[in-house]
Amino acid sequence: MKDFSEPYPVAVELDGTDLTVDTVARVARSHQVELRLSASARQRMEQSRAWVEEVERRGQPVVYGINTGFGSQARVVIRNDRLRELQRNLILS
Repeated sequence: MKDFSEPYPVAVELDGTDLTVDTVARVARSHQVELRLSASARQRMEQSRAWVEEVERRGQPVVYGINTGFGSQARVVIRNDRLRELQRNLILS
């Protein structure tokens, strides 16, 4: 079992590359950790969002996980007016 006797981090910067299981465990156990999104991670996130919005705008036929279900529902195409709900539910699940 991990030794969590060391102090919890005060701030954790999420950059999309360096997150460890140990850090996740420490953050989960602490109530006073500030999470920060690095500038490069924010830029990649914004680029991804722009791409998803472009898929929605163009009404592209099928992009797995963007306008389809997941897993056994992968062949189910989701209507454009339900895409935001699908993506929100994915994040919350």
